Amino acid sequence: MVNNSLPGLLIINEMKKLAAKLATLVKLTETNVTTRQKKDYYLADSDTYAAVVKRLPDKEKYDNYGNSLSESTIYANAVNAVTDDEINYSEDELKLVYIFNQMNSASTFSTVHLTTGDLTEERIDESVRRILAWKYDLGLFETSH
Repeated sequence: MVNNSLPGLLIINEMKKLAAKLATLVKLTETNVTTRQKKDYYLADSDTYAAVVKRLPDKEKYDNYGNSLSESTIYANAVNAVTDDEINYSEDELKLVYIFNQMNSASTFSTVHLTTGDLTEERIDESVRRILAWKYDLGLFETSH
């Protein structure tokens, strides 16, 4: 089980990055996701969301007077515009979608529980190596003179 308390200002793109890191550290036993969850994950990338909104017809972005529709309405229209081909994820990508949606559905400062497989010594060793590599890449092992 992995616990994660999300700070209130964690932005969606950062949440996707964190989901990707978590996916390398844990073995999930459950990755069932809905089509809507796949679409939310797909649209969580700001560039992708902008591209989907751009291709929406004007009537799905503006009212009859040319005023922008509410962001929630535009988002709903963007969700409807995402095609099945755009969310045809591999099994590994579905792990990211699952983790992301578990984190995204948590309210601020609540804990997310991910169901994972048994934690083996091999998995711990692999995770420690990755964490140490990240710390090395960040320069945390450098000494100042």
